[in-house]
Amino acid sequence: MSRNQRSNTMKMVMAKCNHDVLYIIYVVFAKKALSSVLYVALQHMGLVKDYRAYKRLLNDLEEAGLIKRRPIEVFDKYSRDEDIILKQFAIDYMAKSLGESPVAVSQTRTTTATMQRAAKALYLLNTRGDLLKKNGMSYWDKLHQTTTFFIAPNKTVEWLDWFGTFIPRFSVNLPKIEQNFGNVRVNHTNETKKFAENLLIGSKSNSNKGLKANASPMLEANVAVKSLVVQEHVRKRTKENLLDDVSLHKVLNNHIYLVTKRAVNVNSTGRLLSPFGFGVGIIDVRDDATLRTYLLKLAYLYNYITQVLLLDEYDIPFVVDFVVMESHQAGNLQEALNNLRPNELERYGLMLPFENGNVRINIKCLNLRESLQKK
Repeated sequence: MSRNQRSNTMKMVMAKCNHDVLYIIYVVFAKKALSSVLYVALQHMGLVKDYRAYKRLLNDLEEAGLIKRRPIEVFDKYSRDEDIILKQFAIDYMAKSLGESPVAVSQTRTTTATMQRAAKALYLLNTRGDLLKKNGMSYWDKLHQTTTFFIAPNKTVEWLDWFGTFIPRFSVNLPKIEQNFGNVRVNHTNETKKFAENLLIGSKSNSNKGLKANASPMLEANVAVKSLVVQEHVRKRTKENLLDDVSLHKVLNNHIYLVTKRAVNVNSTGRLLSPFGFGVGIIDVRDDATLRTYLLKLAYLYNYITQVLLLDEYDIPFVVDFVVMESHQAGNLQEALNNLRPNELERYGLMLPFENGNVRINIKCLNLRESLQKK
């Protein structure tokens, strides 16, 4: 047996012994985890006893060649942390175990991307923590299979496949909804194929020689698309130009996540009553994100589902969390929400569902700085 074969054998043994740890880094953190939040997640799941055990684990995984560690400044130069990044062997191992094609780690080095992954993990731990403790790793797998939290921003067809599992319940009396959905999916499938072909051509150019040979051409799943992210001054925009460019791309690139919920107290406006509702988490890690920014993101989602996919045929309940990082943000956002006049929501297409209770908004605070300092 060659030295390389012995090395891979040892890596495989180590990977199998730490499968659950690698799963959390791979699935929950999209292959790149902020160390302090990874520690919170692993301790919550009973995979490490304390911080000393956690550091030993990282050392062992690093020595085995399964991870690499990179220093990172989180808030400022005095707030140092680490990125824990899966190496290719660990990616290949997890991809095979989940029946996926191995995709290289996103090369983005922005603090915003790191914090977004950390915030999503903390939100799930805060809102699903009891269920995760009760059911163990199987509940992470359930979240992976039944929610959109782990669908990458460029995976529009994967998102549509998730939503498509519910289409028969909407189209049972309205075949046009199923036909419309099929057309939407075909359009996104063709768009994805064209993008993959263009990316593959680009990967063969001299400027892309570093592309891994066995990586999927649809890699870099978390690359930010700035033109799709809500940053504009929404106060100056009318309802028409706010919502005339609603698209699935805008939903996925603005960190808007969905779970299905039992429909309770759906208020009818003359449309059909939805057989279930949606729980929505909208996460924004910026400290200057305003209520208008969150409302615009919600408008993209609400109008895409109710108008584009379901053709304005259903009254659907949405229970929405606007997720902020710190308590002072939560206070400011809650005050703005309390003072919001329903007619101000008309430009977002949200006034009627907000007034009749089919859209309910909560403010959730992660207390991010405090969470990162826990050891």
